[in-house]
Amino acid sequence: MLFPSMTMPLLVALMGGASCVSTGGPRDETPNGLLRTYHQQVEDLLREATSSTVCYKDYIGRLKASKQKPPNASLTAGIHDSDASARSSWVHLDNARKTAQNPKFERSGLVVEGLPDVLDTRGKHQGPYTEALQRTLKHLGEAAELAGEAHETVQRERANVLDELKKPPKDRRIDTSKAVVQMEELDGGARGLVVLGVAVAGVAVAGVITYAPFVAAHVETAQAIEELDEAVSRTRDVGARFALQARSNPHEVDIGMAVSLRDSAAHARRLLQVADDNIAVQDRLLPHVSDDQRAEASAVIHDAAVQVQDARMAIDQPRTWYLWFRNYVRSVAF
Repeated sequence: MLFPSMTMPLLVALMGGASCVSTGGPRDETPNGLLRTYHQQVEDLLREATSSTVCYKDYIGRLKASKQKPPNASLTAGIHDSDASARSSWVHLDNARKTAQNPKFERSGLVVEGLPDVLDTRGKHQGPYTEALQRTLKHLGEAAELAGEAHETVQRERANVLDELKKPPKDRRIDTSKAVVQMEELDGGARGLVVLGVAVAGVAVAGVITYAPFVAAHVETAQAIEELDEAVSRTRDVGARFALQARSNPHEVDIGMAVSLRDSAAHARRLLQVADDNIAVQDRLLPHVSDDQRAEASAVIHDAAVQVQDARMAIDQPRTWYLWFRNYVRSVAF
């Protein structure tokens, strides 16, 4: 049968908005005239159906190849072009059926002309030309189904991501443990942030952030975190040596080392505040980032916040040792 693999909702979608069209002017109602009209209608049907199939397959390919995950709204909406082509195929099929149903139409001429019978809905013994047409329409139906499923999946993922981003920052499920954020020069010389390896509400998110103020703010944040990491590393090193000495013989702890620990921890905490302030700037810019890049920008902020929180925890331990030593000295003195 025609369109054998298509579900009823898809058929309704394809038929929706499709209206039978007339070729215009009086039509030759003689058997030969009807056969010529039918021939043209079948050619139009085969051409449009083949084109629609390619369109759906290309659409699926573009979704898979998209660097932005989930694909943006514009790319996702591309299925409508394929749907329009498929509806046109339905119109050509319906026109050919009406011509074949004309009492003056002689179906015996189909074999001579090598044409399919659009009224033959059998699944076997239907003849090679009709079988070829059914196969073409079957391929269209299958491609339309796959494209529809891909479209629904992307729409669902986009909705899940957007719903997640509506939550307060502390409640958002954003995984940046495998995130890669790097600067890239875009067409025209502008710079963008490439974001990879992120998951929001379990949905893979990747793309390029092009909003210049946000990109510039990220550069400041990244530099602040780099300086913070260096300060944390120094503080951790001094703290480890201090803790080793304090555990073994606290009354012989080197005062200079204690001062060094205090100063390095204080310096790290000042840099921690700078990083926090820079992240706050990015957070204020977030509403101005385009909707299609909002998930990536939120992930960038989240990733920076995680790094700063890790640094905060790393600073707290050496500082705890310093406070312990200070209290120890006071207790001994008094």
